[in-house]
Amino acid sequence: MKRGDEGGMTNFENRNHERLSTYANMHLRLLG
Repeated sequence: MKRGDEGGMTNFENRNHERLSTYANMHLRLLG
């Protein structure tokens, strides 16, 4: 159970990080 929870948290964090990275790249492109 613990391992599964940790894996889920990691997945969620990775998804959030990817989303933020994509948004930042798009914003930089608009500014650039």
